[in-house]
Amino acid sequence: MNKKRLKALAVLLFGCMGSLMSGAQAEVLALVGATVIDGNGGPPVDNGVVLLEGNRIKAIGTAAKLRVPNGAQVRDLKGKYLVPGLMDANVHLVPWPSWSYIEFLARYENNFEGITLEAAQIALK
Repeated sequence: MNKKRLKALAVLLFGCMGSLMSGAQAEVLALVGATVIDGNGGPPVDNGVVLLEGNRIKAIGTAAKLRVPNGAQVRDLKGKYLVPGLMDANVHLVPWPSWSYIEFLARYENNFEGITLEAAQIALK
């Protein structure tokens, strides 16, 4: 995996780590055995290892090339797929179904760009 894809994978993986990490964290968490899909068109990484240190990704690779440090908390994900950053990207930039479509068009007729920008900013928060 090239450095650009590895960096993108790391950024995307960071977004989904909250659900995998418990309140009492080990210093290093190793997610092992999953097939890691980078979401950028790169080949799947079979028997992948993802090392997390605190809330940071330390390394991503295959079990053959990446050693799990002694004392790391290990989560076996064999038989599963890890798709870092997979999210629900279905965002509605207009405020219905609370209003009727006609009412929305009438109310914001001259401000569609502004209402879309505001809705996008709210969705990002």
